[in-house]
Amino acid sequence: MRTYGLLMILLALPALGASSSAANPMRNLELGQKAHAFALIDERGKPRSLEDYRGRPVVLCYFRPGQPFSAKALSALARLSKRYTDKGAAFLGLWHKDAESDAALPEVPFPLLDDGQRQFYGTYGLFILPTTAVLDKEHRLKAYFSSYHDGMEEEAAAQLDEILGLREAKKPSFVVTAPVEDPRTALARRLLKDGRAEEALAELEPALKTATRCDERLLAAEIFLKLSRPAEARVQASECLKLEPNSPQAGLWLGRTLFLLGELGPAEELLKKAAAASPDPRAPRYLGDLYEKMGRKDEALVQYRAALERLLDR
Repeated sequence: MRTYGLLMILLALPALGASSSAANPMRNLELGQKAHAFALIDERGKPRSLEDYRGRPVVLCYFRPGQPFSAKALSALARLSKRYTDKGAAFLGLWHKDAESDAALPEVPFPLLDDGQRQFYGTYGLFILPTTAVLDKEHRLKAYFSSYHDGMEEEAAAQLDEILGLREAKKPSFVVTAPVEDPRTALARRLLKDGRAEEALAELEPALKTATRCDERLLAAEIFLKLSRPAEARVQASECLKLEPNSPQAGLWLGRTLFLLGELGPAEELLKKAAAASPDPRAPRYLGDLYEKMGRKDEALVQYRAALERLLDR
């Protein structure tokens, strides 16, 4: 069996989607435990160890050079380092060379430690990249972040504020409430989840006639794809992109429909943007499908692997 076929079987397994998004990405370190000692060399050849930062909180980010989510995590830490280094916090990046990538190291205002022998990777039991950890002044694990999400930077800042005894930022004096979903749209969503796509479409069609937001159209696109009607899915996803030009989910579904319709070039551009902007594992999976169809097998494998990482991160 080809590697790609095997990966697709793995992607289809329900168990892969069962792990919690709160799962600790460091299998050998629990919250509150003292972090394992390490001693590595930074990008300038200088020895660095956790002991060098005794009495200071430390933020660690184990990343993969060239990976979009790693780049976002490192950018967030670079901004945090400007806010907190003068207050006593230390920041470190860790990495090891990936045989499938020759991406250059990013430029950041803190040391990048070479874990070439995967000493740190193995000792901490990592399996998702990027993984970010906040250690308190005694170097106990205070918080962790698997992969990357938009709120990570401020969540890490809140942890550092608490560790350093800084005043917390004032909470906003207003509350933003999400719009209530139309009951028939909510029912259609549940029916689709239960595998009843035809019934879901029947429930959703009245809402589509007056839809002014993307939610109904994205759901319709997903239903049409489930029913093997990509041309109709294309209409709905395209309408959504008119309403929300930067919607990664609209790009995901439109990219998928274009792939199924044989328009591989435009599909690639949309799926690449969706994979970079959204943590949805289907984005790299569909991009992998496209690369495999185009005969770009090495690129397909990279995307399938990214999809698996995102599934494990759930």
